[in-house]
Amino acid sequence: MLIVEDQVFNLCLLVKHLVCLNIEFDVASNGQIAIELFKTNMQKQCCSMRYRIIFSDLNMPIMNGVDFCSEVKKF
Repeated sequence: MLIVEDQVFNLCLLVKHLVCLNIEFDVASNGQIAIELFKTNMQKQCCSMRYRIIFSDLNMPIMNGVDFCSEVKKF
């Protein structure tokens, strides 16, 4: 799972729940960082290790959630 969120409160809330559920995740603070994580993750050989879910904020610095989703759709 990939979480793309720049607000600390929102991130802490989501992380707390995911940790309680023993779900593995990566975190990015903006879309540009998330794209790099996504590209790296897509290169993994094991399909079960690839991101199946992405939670993304829309309003973020550097690259917003809409532009991030547009880039992800290219893969």
